[in-house]
Amino acid sequence: MPPAQRRVSPLSSALPKTRADRGHSKIAPAIQEAILAAKRANPRRSIRQILRLLEAAGTVPSRSLSRLAIHRLLHQHGLSQLAGSGYLPEAKRSFSAEFASSIWYGDVMHGPRVPVKGALRKRPEWPCSNGSKAGIACIDATRPLAAVLSPINF
Repeated sequence: MPPAQRRVSPLSSALPKTRADRGHSKIAPAIQEAILAAKRANPRRSIRQILRLLEAAGTVPSRSLSRLAIHRLLHQHGLSQLAGSGYLPEAKRSFSAEFASSIWYGDVMHGPRVPVKGALRKRPEWPCSNGSKAGIACIDATRPLAAVLSPINF
């Protein structure tokens, strides 16, 4: 075949090619089954724990199997993430309120002068929901703002 017919494009060698071994693990089938069985036995078991378990049992020699290879195998079989309603991640948000401006925060050291027992006091002691007395930092959405700002007579 003449060279002109062999040559398709000067950039054909730079084009991406699919791998022939894509989707096939190099891990031995017996070890693959041991990994999958360990993960199915305890879905919360981490890749590192699975690796230590296999090394302790003597299934694989120490440091002969990478965590990435285990992760790829678990991902291929749909076991890399926890599933089910019991495994939904918790929403961890601090200082969250249902409506905007529902949480009020003030500085205890610097607040307005408020009339208490006929005199202006810089830091009046307001009873908090837990029964203790605190300054302005106790103001929150659990108490109406009008009740908080009204003079308190002890």
